[in-house]
Amino acid sequence: MRRILASMGGVALATSLLVTPAPTTAAPAQRISDTETFLFCDLASEAGRAFTFAVESEAFGSFGDLAFWAPPSSPETGDPTWVSVTAEVDFNATSVTATYELVEFVFGPNPEDPPFGDPVGTATLAATLTPIGDPQEYRVNDHSGNQTFRREGVFQELGVAGTLELPEGISFDLSSCFAGVDTYTAFFNAPASSIFRFSDFSLNCGWEVDGTFVGLFAFADEFGAFSDVFVFGEDIELFGASTSPPTFTTEAYAASFDLFDGLDPDAVDPVGSAEASATLTAAGRINEHFTFGNTKVHITGTSYAVDGTLSLTTPDATYQLPMDGESCFAADQRIIEQTSARKGPKGKPLPNDAPEGALPIGIGEEVTVNTLGTALDPEAPCVGDFDGEAAEFPIGKTAWWTFEGTGGDVTIDTAGSDFDTIVGVYTDDGSGLVPVGCVDDVDESLQARITVATDAGVTYWIQAGGFAAASGTLVLSVN
Repeated sequence: MRRILASMGGVALATSLLVTPAPTTAAPAQRISDTETFLFCDLASEAGRAFTFAVESEAFGSFGDLAFWAPPSSPETGDPTWVSVTAEVDFNATSVTATYELVEFVFGPNPEDPPFGDPVGTATLAATLTPIGDPQEYRVNDHSGNQTFRREGVFQELGVAGTLELPEGISFDLSSCFAGVDTYTAFFNAPASSIFRFSDFSLNCGWEVDGTFVGLFAFADEFGAFSDVFVFGEDIELFGASTSPPTFTTEAYAASFDLFDGLDPDAVDPVGSAEASATLTAAGRINEHFTFGNTKVHITGTSYAVDGTLSLTTPDATYQLPMDGESCFAADQRIIEQTSARKGPKGKPLPNDAPEGALPIGIGEEVTVNTLGTALDPEAPCVGDFDGEAAEFPIGKTAWWTFEGTGGDVTIDTAGSDFDTIVGVYTDDGSGLVPVGCVDDVDESLQARITVATDAGVTYWIQAGGFAAASGTLVLSVN
């Protein structure tokens, strides 16, 4: 399906800056200041459903989009009937007008061509805009891995009154639309390699019954929970999302579904149903590393044993399917994903590339080295706190130092380094290095700082390197 009205003005800009893959070489950080006026509408009547969007930006110009679903199709069940291919948008202080040239939404014989058919006509939007309440100041910060985005500004919500006129005499009232004026400044960086951290609490189940595959999926995050179920066979294709938000916690799962016929594009009524419920019990720890291409992934978390039943009613059969260890997997995971494209000279090797070559550093001293020529893999694991749990951080391209304990706290800091750093501290128990602590980012920066309690006269080892083997100019201070 064509991606229609997937974003809103400044929100779209912010989102694209956060999730677009980073370039192969670092670009300068950017700052954008702009004023945007936008209108977003989700409209419904007996004639059908329409989404329309219009924005005017001082920095980026104007843009508009429109999609219309005629019954029985809807955004939830099928492709739109008409879509816009061009739009002209004009905002002023108290009103907005827009015209959209519409075409049929049909797929042609060439899959590379846009799925657009014959012209339908012109849609026109005309509305007055009235401020609602006082302007609101806001500030948004997002620091995901080494990607930084910050936006602050003033938002004024606008009330809307007017109509959207479509061909064939179709008309929608615009009073339910959301509109506003957003004056903001945004800052974002474009590092040479992208690093993302995110959480994933999910349940996946699968069964094969008489040549038919049944699947169940659930997902939960800070915004809520979602679940769906599907049935695929030679002559059957059913799907359904939970009829209300499911229960999905680390202790229990429950959801109800209406099933719809995926082989009948005109079907609007459910042809089956499903009920699922299960208990979840913590079963083990997850700590996995894997690499594909130039992307490295580190996953930590908890796996859960699942015990329950999926009751499924289709037009042809009724199933009672066990939700157990053979058919289901549930996990609460924290994921670090790093895609590295850093290229350039190998750099010069360092004498303190490994613990046996560690250089002494005194309390109050600071050193600066380039880690580009150090070995890719770390010489010792770096274990620290990640979301309240012990986890091994993906450190690489490391260098080593030693210092003598003072009997008090000692702080090791990489402030001033030009890449994403990690620092680990160790002691030697006579049989090998023993981790004392490991720290990644601090204070919403890409630099590391760790404070450890030391015993007087005891030798401590420092391993400092890059997150997922990032390298560059490393500044290390001990205080």
